[in-house]
Amino acid sequence: PYIPVLCFDTDAGKRVDAGGNALVAVGEALKKEGFDEVYYVRPPKEYKDWNKMLVQTSPKLINVYIQQYRQLYTNSTSLEFKLKGLGLKS
Repeated sequence: PYIPVLCFDTDAGKRVDAGGNALVAVGEALKKEGFDEVYYVRPPKEYKDWNKMLVQTSPKLINVYIQQYRQLYTNSTSLEFKLKGLGLKS
């Protein structure tokens, strides 16, 4: 079976977290389609996006980062991202 890992950009410093919004939309859609396990990970704060991290590091380091920092997408993940968007959670 497939186990998706959602890797959307951080959109740090932008007014709208488009990556977070997309993560929630795709995560919810995958859960509704019957995926029991869905994971997500965002790039480290020092990189604006995955491409910047790739250019400055290596594919191997990105793979290790994803394996180490991926988080299970749960029913509360959507709420957590919405609270972050409102500035109520860091």
